[in-house]
Amino acid sequence: MTEVRIESQPEPAERVAAMVYLGRRASAGLPRNLLSLAQLVGIVCAVAVSPFLEVTTPAAMLTAIAALIGRDLTHHAAAWVSRRRITAQFAASHRFRPVPQFRLTEAGLWIEGSQMPWAAISGVSHVKGLTLIDISPSEALILRDSDLPAGMTAESLALQIAAWRQV
Repeated sequence: MTEVRIESQPEPAERVAAMVYLGRRASAGLPRNLLSLAQLVGIVCAVAVSPFLEVTTPAAMLTAIAALIGRDLTHHAAAWVSRRRITAQFAASHRFRPVPQFRLTEAGLWIEGSQMPWAAISGVSHVKGLTLIDISPSEALILRDSDLPAGMTAESLALQIAAWRQV
């Protein structure tokens, strides 16, 4: 195959799903591990200072655990509100954005007249009906799988891009 032409404009919710996926992938789980370590340190510190505050050890542990649970609930609520706000912003701008046209060739990826060589592409990943052409761990071009040319699947596109990257 020498060229693939695709017109694709993901819906706002799909863009948010890709953004969340890329954010989690870019962090590679490190913050979650550090957060668990921080929670453990917080509980140990609460137990360690409990005699100085004239508080029983079980009460200090329960207070620390309740604080951690409250922090987690607040974090999840803030993330939910943020995703809704970003989805609304994407929806507002979605109406005015032209549908981007992608052209994939042996020389690279063309987007509205600008070329990106395959050396600048780090790979291809998939999430929820979307093909992501990775530019960096936290950036990707988003293509809807339903917008791929007739007869082409996300897997065959990924294989074709991998072949072009080898040239």
